[in-house]
Amino acid sequence: MFQNCPRKSMSKSSKKLIIAHAASLTNLEDLPKSTVAIVIEIRNNQTIKKEDILRTVADFIPSHCKVQLTNPDFVILVSVFKSMCGLSIIPDYYRHRKY
Repeated sequence: MFQNCPRKSMSKSSKKLIIAHAASLTNLEDLPKSTVAIVIEIRNNQTIKKEDILRTVADFIPSHCKVQLTNPDFVILVSVFKSMCGLSIIPDYYRHRKY
């Protein structure tokens, strides 16, 4: 459950996901040129703050990745619904999103 200890659970999950994604990239030369954004969606939960999630996830983004909010190479999508949290790393998010 994410609601009982948000920072601890979020830290473990985000660290595993970001490390696994970086290891799965086939062209490691492109990694230093990568841009990233964090998109947070919270529904039906008043206890978790966006700022806390942003700080927690941002700690595990490699320092050579640049932040670009308009057209990033990768988006880290954090979706919170009630007491559950989902994390995804999505390439070309803004090009493929519907709304």
